[in-house]
Amino acid sequence: MASWDVRLSSNDAASHHGDGREQITEVRLSSSVRGWPSRWIGIEATHNAIARWFTVGQGSASALVSGDVDLLARAQLRTSSGSHVVGVGLGARLGLAPELVDELGFARPVQLQVGSGAADFIAQLEYVCSVGAAMFSASARGRYAGVGRYQWQPGPSLTTSTALRYRFSEAVVAGASLDVRAAMIDTLDRSPVAGTGGLVLSTTPSIALRVSEGVWLAASATIALGQWWRGAAQDGLSGALSLQWTPMIPSRPTRVRSRLLQADREQTPPPRG
Repeated sequence: MASWDVRLSSNDAASHHGDGREQITEVRLSSSVRGWPSRWIGIEATHNAIARWFTVGQGSASALVSGDVDLLARAQLRTSSGSHVVGVGLGARLGLAPELVDELGFARPVQLQVGSGAADFIAQLEYVCSVGAAMFSASARGRYAGVGRYQWQPGPSLTTSTALRYRFSEAVVAGASLDVRAAMIDTLDRSPVAGTGGLVLSTTPSIALRVSEGVWLAASATIALGQWWRGAAQDGLSGALSLQWTPMIPSRPTRVRSRLLQADREQTPPPRG
């Protein structure tokens, strides 16, 4: 299965460099490929391409870079009816995003970087329950970041989500999720960074439309319900438009020639009795 997700987001915080504020607007294109070598084991890879515009005080700049890559292995257990699925996943985020520098060649502040440049450990737990046309899902994803550039280490984070979706027809699915994202304080050269870490509570309504066989188009928006950051950072409204394609790989047809079939029939002994 291949999918593409385009997400627009914004962030606003007090500037760490003099008066003014830091404002970041980002467009992120995530490309994912997922396959199932067996019914129980899945492998997933996700790459991010990022366009970012940021303003610090009176200055502004932009960047278009190739971001990090996530690699994840999944194991799942489902009931015979397929109505209940439990899955676990383990993987890593490879810090392949380049370092962002200014027009003079100096490195930009860590809070403006696209990634830390380190490898992060990822673990997640998922549950899906389907009852008729309704589907309930719950997931938790934890990330432990390694020490990256400038000895900067993002704090461990945990993201949970509970969602309810309803299939109105074979071509329309809609629903909403309640999401919680928590992060501990960052460290720089093993020292705590003031104004980092906190908690965000948000909701994400979404709708998905099937445009053709195996192709779905979905749209969603994430709305912050409450934010408790230690600093002055504030998450803005973010939205996503995604395209998911499930290719159907044809299998080699099995044909029995009529001549061979006739020969088998002639060699088959008649039934006894």
